[in-house]
Amino acid sequence: MGDSTTRGLVTSVTKVSSHLVRITLRVSRGLKYHPGQWIRLAHNVTELSRGEFTSFQLSSCPTQALRTNQYEVFAETGLLPQFVKGLGRVRVGDLLWLEGPFGNFWPLSARPHEQVVWVATPTSIGPFLSCIRSHNFEKMRPRKILLIVQVGREDEMPWRKCFESKGVTVLPCVEHPSEWIEGFWGSVLGLFNHSALKLDFLKCRFFLSLENPINQEVFQALVEKKKVPLNQIVMNSEKTTQPVQVTEQPSRFSKAA
Repeated sequence: MGDSTTRGLVTSVTKVSSHLVRITLRVSRGLKYHPGQWIRLAHNVTELSRGEFTSFQLSSCPTQALRTNQYEVFAETGLLPQFVKGLGRVRVGDLLWLEGPFGNFWPLSARPHEQVVWVATPTSIGPFLSCIRSHNFEKMRPRKILLIVQVGREDEMPWRKCFESKGVTVLPCVEHPSEWIEGFWGSVLGLFNHSALKLDFLKCRFFLSLENPINQEVFQALVEKKKVPLNQIVMNSEKTTQPVQVTEQPSRFSKAA
């Protein structure tokens, strides 16, 4: 264990939708990070050293988090015992070991002519939420940003107004809608193949923040189906330690609902 290891106190576990919770932590020393970075959590140092941890993407404003010493992550409620594998049901007052921050994902790097496209799921939306919450977002933001979010139900996107208030266009892909919504019924992969999406793929820079295997599937769709150059796709995944390999044959893509 190095200097990046410290203890964190769970200060709140708040339900924000039917399948999401917001967890806030207070750590024993200030945690400096930038939007896009993530941390590891475990019950003790031994579990961290054995690799028995789960990674979480930080979603709070880095400057404000450092000042208040409150760090925010999101997790699924449907599988709450799994949100930190091996930790069980985390409650307010629990002490956890924290390691990080890690990663160099930066979702605002784009050329002047490119439209930025963020692709995420609710639990991996942290890098983008952290970006728009940052104090210098307006100074650094690209001209156009489209956020595509893969959700199971429409209530899993509680931050939509927050993004839209910052000038980000939000397009939810809802797999199991209970009623009519403004968005797309289906998956991200289905949306890419749908005529309703008016997007010049070759003039966009894509930032993918999704869980595997969908992270890899979306990457393959962009490269193989949409012919997006590799240097226009940035992936955020702590599990990706080697360059992503493009398969020789196109993957199977889900169709829109």
